[in-house]
Amino acid sequence: MDKLYNVIIDRGQIDKVLNNIIQNADQSMAEGGVILVNAENFILDNINPSLPLKHGKYVKISISDQGPGIPDEILPKIFDPYFSTKKKGNGLGLTTAYSIVQNHNGHITVYSQPDTGTTFTIYLPAVEKPDEENKNEKNDLLSTNSKILFIDDEEFVLKSTGQLLTHLGYNVCLAEDYPTALTQFKNAFKNNDPFAVVIMDLTISSGMGAKEMIDDFLSIDPEIRVIISSGYINDPIMVNYATYGFCGAMPKPYNAKELNEKIQEIIAMDNSKPY
Repeated sequence: MDKLYNVIIDRGQIDKVLNNIIQNADQSMAEGGVILVNAENFILDNINPSLPLKHGKYVKISISDQGPGIPDEILPKIFDPYFSTKKKGNGLGLTTAYSIVQNHNGHITVYSQPDTGTTFTIYLPAVEKPDEENKNEKNDLLSTNSKILFIDDEEFVLKSTGQLLTHLGYNVCLAEDYPTALTQFKNAFKNNDPFAVVIMDLTISSGMGAKEMIDDFLSIDPEIRVIISSGYINDPIMVNYATYGFCGAMPKPYNAKELNEKIQEIIAMDNSKPY
């Protein structure tokens, strides 16, 4: 069996895509059944069926169930916002999954037949494998004293995450409201000691939201990398973070390993920047 191609993904968000599709598959089989998950290498060229993707290498993930299938009249609507056949829920699950994969420059297709089952197929673009020695050296450098501004209006989250980031080796500044965060950000930039990354909560009760705050940060330092964070993973800003100027999205609650990987990924986006 060939080794799968490498991909660069937001692990937390792709996990949500897979969990959502698998959960839907499970719920479709009221009498039980088997869910098959398969991953394989895929090359898109002129020979393969047409997909709205650039030619090249992809990792192809297929999730198949043995449910009753999706009726033909519903199939074109399943990725539409708020469309759902469920009595409960807002119908954003598959819409969110579709948006996340699109943000990874990938694509989702669905194939279904009555009384046979449904297959969702995810295509994620492959990348060349980085040199392991250089990668390890780079990660060692990234985890050394990078300056982080963390903004959250919940005292427990602010203190506990601050301790976590400090333990991971970052130089951390904390802010519980927008004026404090903006003052710290301005002073750091003015003193030629800018932040490498800002992590901000989606909603700050004491004033402006993240959507407005990032505009002010970017007006001071156009090169700043900002991660949006929230427990509301289906919020449009979390799903389409790049559209609003953010470099990444981080769901709550935090996992130390995933948080560290996300910060290092964001810092590594452009190694030419002087951090």
